[in-house]
Amino acid sequence: MGSNAPGDGECSGLWVHAAYINHSCVPNSMHNFLGYLLVLRATKDISAGEEITFAYTPLSPDVDERHASFQKSWNFTCSCRLCSLEMRSGSRTERHSLIRDFDQALPDLKQQADIYISALEDIVTVLRTMYEEDEAYTNMPKLGLVKYAHELLTHYQQKQDAKRTVFYALQVLRGLGFQIEVKGGTITFDRSNAVFAPSARPTEIVQAFVGAADGFRALDQIAVGHQFEVLAREAFLITTGGDDEAFAAMYRTL
Repeated sequence: MGSNAPGDGECSGLWVHAAYINHSCVPNSMHNFLGYLLVLRATKDISAGEEITFAYTPLSPDVDERHASFQKSWNFTCSCRLCSLEMRSGSRTERHSLIRDFDQALPDLKQQADIYISALEDIVTVLRTMYEEDEAYTNMPKLGLVKYAHELLTHYQQKQDAKRTVFYALQVLRGLGFQIEVKGGTITFDRSNAVFAPSARPTEIVQAFVGAADGFRALDQIAVGHQFEVLAREAFLITTGGDDEAFAAMYRTL
């Protein structure tokens, strides 16, 4: 069923097989559409017999907001491993209050670019510290970081500041739950707890991989840059369905 044809605006429908798939805030697949066809792609290795899950909706960094959305639209309470640890987190209330206060101040902060960027850097530093002090978040997504780190990544990409571009690209990816270390020209990479599209803009994950690729190349770490480009192309396929040609057309800097 649907009220609009693909490309004409928002539409709704029932995809019978996909309707049996349960939600998780740390899913192992994500879906997008090719016309009326729903395409499901794995975001990580899925073992035989393992349940397939995807995120029903863009994920708020506030677990209480997520739960309210799930209750309103689907009448369930998520008990995935991310929600379970966030409900137990001692810093949850303070962290969410900090994010709400910052977001309310954004219109004023954006009036002066230098002050806005400085404020973004400050909140990323504070949130990183809060997450690091809570051992439950070790190797887990830290969704409160993603939006602000992504803003800084975009800013420093435009400024062609390679060092800061790399730094904030890695903050975005680690905020999404990717475990990434760069040592001796090699990436150590674990996506078992990663979230590919927590927001309504799934390509921000691709931008983070592209930013890391461009940044490392600008810093003369060519091999590392190439490894991040491979990950960027894979993330682009997963999140958009686009092939290498579409990727090259969108990200011509690589």
